[in-house]
Amino acid sequence: MYSKFFDNAAPLPFHLHHRQEHAELVGKRSKPEAYFFPTQMNDHLGEFPYTFFGLHPEVTRKQLAQRLRRFQEGGDNQITELARAYRVSLGTGWDVPAGLLHAPASVCTYEPQSASDVFAMAESWSNHREVPNELMWKDVPEGRQGDIEFILDLIDWDLNQDPLFFTRRFTPPIETSVSAQAAGAGSGYRERWIAYRSDSFSAKELTVGPGTAVTITEDDAYGLITIAGRGSINGQHLATAHQIRFGQLSHDEFFVTAEAASGGVAVVNSSPNEDLVVLKHFGPGNDELRREWHGVAQAAEEAALRL
Repeated sequence: MYSKFFDNAAPLPFHLHHRQEHAELVGKRSKPEAYFFPTQMNDHLGEFPYTFFGLHPEVTRKQLAQRLRRFQEGGDNQITELARAYRVSLGTGWDVPAGLLHAPASVCTYEPQSASDVFAMAESWSNHREVPNELMWKDVPEGRQGDIEFILDLIDWDLNQDPLFFTRRFTPPIETSVSAQAAGAGSGYRERWIAYRSDSFSAKELTVGPGTAVTITEDDAYGLITIAGRGSINGQHLATAHQIRFGQLSHDEFFVTAEAASGGVAVVNSSPNEDLVVLKHFGPGNDELRREWHGVAQAAEEAALRL
């Protein structure tokens, strides 16, 4: 897996990523992903701060097929009329399994994902321009090119029409148990799970208060990127990148090996007045998340019900 940011002025087209059995037909792997919307990177929400996920429960296979066929004709097939839109709430996120139709919002988004780029476009007009028809068929086997029924089979219908989709896929940040226990001792830091519903990856947000030094221990290797503040990590300079020129190096990204993670990583916030905020992404099988899963799932459901 890896993580990235995407930041678009307008929303992206309605599309899906293949489930494993379909990705294997073209020699690729499935692409589950997750979204997190950092407050530090979103002083403007673009043209359309809403994400379309899934389909209305009453949408039929025939209705969707009609919209997909209109893709071939050019113009706007207006497929998102069949979908549900959710307003982006900064500081939260979503789990986006493979097989789910979705059209990401015009919001700067941190995206942990499986290392794949398999997809099928379903919307013919987006971002003020026509979407090329060939993008629907990019990852379709040669013998099924032009076969709308194959595209319909890529869709996980139970997932797309789940009446409890919000409760099961919305991911409010959930504080880790270690962080919650440390808070009582005035630790000066907070760590929260921000991607935790996928078997393929997970992610955390670490916030270290001004002038605070902490040692963070993990069970697993991870990558990290700093999105606010400055300081150091195990004595190496750590700073958010703001304005750098092409070819210049930054000090905002690090990889922490499993050995270093288990031994403890010293994180220092050298600012007297600004939080140091770090996003951390993990591969599959995070041991800490496995241990905490029931508590995390219950806290996420309770948080969603409070909104």
